[in-house]
Amino acid sequence: KNKKLITMIGCNMRFHSGIKIMRQLIDKKEIGGIISVYAENGSFMPDWHPWENYRISYASSMRLGGGVVLTQIHEIDYLYWFFGKAFEVYGLTGKLSDLEIDVEDYAACLLKFKNKIIAEIHLDYFQKPSVRNCKIIGGKGQIRWNWENNHVQIFKNKDKKWVTKNFEKKFDTNKMYVDELEYFFNCVKRKKTPMNSIIDGLEPQKIALAIKESSKCGKKIRIK
Repeated sequence: KNKKLITMIGCNMRFHSGIKIMRQLIDKKEIGGIISVYAENGSFMPDWHPWENYRISYASSMRLGGGVVLTQIHEIDYLYWFFGKAFEVYGLTGKLSDLEIDVEDYAACLLKFKNKIIAEIHLDYFQKPSVRNCKIIGGKGQIRWNWENNHVQIFKNKDKKWVTKNFEKKFDTNKMYVDELEYFFNCVKRKKTPMNSIIDGLEPQKIALAIKESSKCGKKIRIK
């Protein structure tokens, strides 16, 4: 910070077309004030990199900082990007499957944001087929997105129908990473602080660690 270095935490979901559209709809208050949120990310971890031995992956190792909460921190990060800091957290984590790992493979999390917004997050390492989605409920409707078909749909109570805002039949996963790199290089070139600097990136980390602590002590944790 003193040297004014340009830093950025790599969280590729901020560059996913569906997630970006959801944020735009929230910012425009298309469904009114947000009431509650549900986000899910579940998949069979050994299938992530079939050419590797999952047992020695960082995601499988406590020593290497693995576990579903820290490895799948992207859901926590994009909800922070949507709603700002969470000030209260309750988490329940555990090793439930027969995967040969020494970290948690399941997490159920409750986050409380400002304006009384409550978010539920489900994370796991063992789900087949894979599921990744998000549903946001507001006073005037709801927004939903899922990874599989990259739909972003909005339902407005007054219109009583779903409208698709985003649909890509051939969604290119790699594009997120390319866009992320281009964004960072552009920030360096313009000497501009990225939206996800190291300082900003501490907040999702605080939430993740609070979830783990909450599960350990069996109590909700307030985040300062």
